Amino acid sequence: MTALVDRYLAELGLERPAADAAGLAALHAAHVHRFAHDTIWISRGRVPELDAEAFAEALVAGEGGGCIQLTGGFAWLLEQLGFEVELHGARVQRPFDRAPGGPWHAHITVQVVVDGVRYYADPGLGSALEVPVPLAEGPIEQGPFRYALAPSPGGGAWIFTHDPKMMSVRAIEVSDEPSPLSAWHDVYVHDTTSPDSPYVKSLSAGIRRHDQVSILMGRTLIRLGSGRRRVQPIKTPEEFGSVLREEFRLGLPGLTPDGLDALWAKA
Repeated sequence: MTALVDRYLAELGLERPAADAAGLAALHAAHVHRFAHDTIWISRGRVPELDAEAFAEALVAGEGGGCIQLTGGFAWLLEQLGFEVELHGARVQRPFDRAPGGPWHAHITVQVVVDGVRYYADPGLGSALEVPVPLAEGPIEQGPFRYALAPSPGGGAWIFTHDPKMMSVRAIEVSDEPSPLSAWHDVYVHDTTSPDSPYVKSLSAGIRRHDQVSILMGRTLIRLGSGRRRVQPIKTPEEFGSVLREEFRLGLPGLTPDGLDALWAKA
């Protein structure tokens, strides 16, 4: 595992950090800058087994991932580096929902305890925190984005309110109960194989920069930051491949021209 940790850190551009608050912040920022939340791997049939080390291997090999892979891989890396880590399931409030609802497996997040302080981290959304924050009530400002944390009115959870510029998620309600990867088997199978899964149906990607979030929706690239929303239509398969590699930093290992054409047709 030491070799995989070294490869993971090299992919993030980091030396081995200390298991402290500064190390956590550096790891999280590097992770969200490097790895996109995307569905390309599902359309390509490159679905790793539900295992934290397998997720880490896939990320290092050049894949992106959904929230389970990104968060599972990140949590695995933190544990190898000596951090105290818990995974927590969450419910999501979409743009037209009145409140977060449904089962607690719509999203998965990380909580990390450092020097007695519990931090909320979310490397798997593709459009949220750049660095973790203490799990405490209050507004959050990071770059051009504004968020907030507050206890859930019903108790037993926390609500993370997303920046209103985002189009896909208004808020996330995070359970206080830990949720290990083994509890996500049925969700993972459904999300990656079911014809009803939105992740199977469409191509999308999102990645956090320091000063912007880039979002891919089909054949459209959207950039959100401090200024006006910028929308860029993607006009050819070749441009589509370049956007995936350059904007979203997807390695796309083994992708052939026919494979790119298939992705373009689906987009």
